[in-house]
Amino acid sequence: MHVALATAPYHPELAKATVKFWLMVQKQNGGVIPREVRKENLISLWFDKTIRDGAEPRANLTYTNPYLMNWVMDALYRFDPSAENLALMKEVSLSIDSYTKWMEANRSVRDRDGLIIGFNGSALGTGADNSRGEIGNKGEDEAYQTGFVDFLAQQIAMLKDKSKWDQIFADESSNLDEEKSYRESARAALAKAQY
Repeated sequence: MHVALATAPYHPELAKATVKFWLMVQKQNGGVIPREVRKENLISLWFDKTIRDGAEPRANLTYTNPYLMNWVMDALYRFDPSAENLALMKEVSLSIDSYTKWMEANRSVRDRDGLIIGFNGSALGTGADNSRGEIGNKGEDEAYQTGFVDFLAQQIAMLKDKSKWDQIFADESSNLDEEKSYRESARAALAKAQY
């Protein structure tokens, strides 16, 4: 995704193809963005659960990648606010909804009252392999109780982009009900970004 972001102004077709590929992957994998997928079927190379000898199954944190499509889509639309990019941005906006739902259900860290205070995942899955500091990748046990700043920060940035885009969709709409729906969605995304 970082390559697509860097090439968006110079090779927008590569960036669009990358976004479209990951939209297919996300759909195939039920809302999540897996770390790696098999080329032949777009299914994650990693299992979503880890089972260790004699232990109960639990989430495989290496399975999950942070959502980065918003970075690329924002750059594509900024460099070329065409109808084609607006339509693709609507697809990415909808995919944010399914990713958010999956993350909140499967990777959220909650306080005693059940409020989300962060998200967890493997440092490998974040692209910031040293983001855990002393915990590192060998400390998966601690990771189940710890939200990582990179996941939380990206989740907030993603929701703020969605809110901004929903305002653009509302401004572009000629249907009053649709415009109202986009404005409500923009407010909801911004409110959710206040984790």
